[in-house]
Amino acid sequence: QWGSVDMGQIRAALSPAFAVASVERDVDPVERKQKTRVSSESTLKEALSSYIAQRDDLKDIKDELIEKALDLDAEHGYHEHPQS
Repeated sequence: QWGSVDMGQIRAALSPAFAVASVERDVDPVERKQKTRVSSESTLKEALSSYIAQRDDLKDIKDELIEKALDLDAEHGYHEHPQS
């Protein structure tokens, strides 16, 4: 089953048909991208790196974004992290 589409129902409905060329899902390319997954064990740097890796529009400024985020984090004392 894909999302709200029940492929079993579709196949059952098409079973009496003489021929069916194919039944396939037309997926938006953005939907195909894997979602970023982070855990509670992930550091801020790891989480941002994972997120940025999924965003083509941010890849060129990855290092700058991570540096600024770590600076803000350190400035506000939210987390303890090594400056690696």
